[in-house]
Amino acid sequence: MNSLTQDHLGDQNPLHHKAAAERSVMRGVKTMKTNTKQRRMKTSRRWSNFAALLCLSVFISLFCSGSMADAANVSISDASVSEGNSGTTLMTFTISLDAPEAGDVTVNFATSDDTATTANNDYVASSGIATITGGATSTTIDVTVNGDTVFENNETFNVTLTGFTGTGMISNDTGVGTIVNDDKYSVSIDNQSVTEGGTAVFTVTLSQAVITGDSVTVTYQTNDGTATAGSDYTAHGSTTLTFSPTQSTKTVSVVTADDGAVEATETFTVDLTGSSANATIATAQGSGTINDNDQYSVSIDNQSVTEGGTAV
Repeated sequence: MNSLTQDHLGDQNPLHHKAAAERSVMRGVKTMKTNTKQRRMKTSRRWSNFAALLCLSVFISLFCSGSMADAANVSISDASVSEGNSGTTLMTFTISLDAPEAGDVTVNFATSDDTATTANNDYVASSGIATITGGATSTTIDVTVNGDTVFENNETFNVTLTGFTGTGMISNDTGVGTIVNDDKYSVSIDNQSVTEGGTAVFTVTLSQAVITGDSVTVTYQTNDGTATAGSDYTAHGSTTLTFSPTQSTKTVSVVTADDGAVEATETFTVDLTGSSANATIATAQGSGTINDNDQYSVSIDNQSVTEGGTAV
């Protein structure tokens, strides 16, 4: 039997077909096992990734609600004080934590000029380290303010925080210190002397020039002394003087009458009767003196008499 015939007969052999079928089934089973294993591995990796993300999320949540929520932030308050007319006054700032720390914490502070300046001697510069003890939530620092008698606007300086050693941050780093002006302009008027017929010019003076953005008003009127309004001088009814910024003096002119009569020296007054709330009257009355310029006139008449008589 030739080879072709043998191959053909082999193909017809049932045993041969069975073996081939078994091999095919085994390959299929192996392929299924491999695919199943791969699917399981992919699923396992997916669950591992999900678990890692879940753990990370829980960690972040715990960290934010724990450590960061418990962090204590620091801030400084504003403060103000009236400056006083002399000496010094302390302005107190409060440095606060929004939650207590277990141990001591510190923060640096330093003053800086704004409209109040150390060059003008408004306050004394200060810097240092403030400590808030463990369990406490605040401490204070003082800045020295110098008193004066100068009328001025309210002035400010700053206190700035840096270098906080606590668990949180500086939530408000600047406290504004306001020096409240408690001074007023002082107003006075001088005295004048004039020869009758002349004009008496009185000067109303402020203790200092009016500052920018401000004004001062003063009311006055004249009053008789031994001189009489109308016949000896021209009266002034209630009148208002207004001082604008940079001004410190105003004048009041009173005209006197030359009446031609010999008389004694006469007087009248210019009285300051009121002022705006930012001023006080130091000298309220100016005295005006009218000096007489008249003289007696002497004459003699003529007389005629018969001899032996008396000429009178």
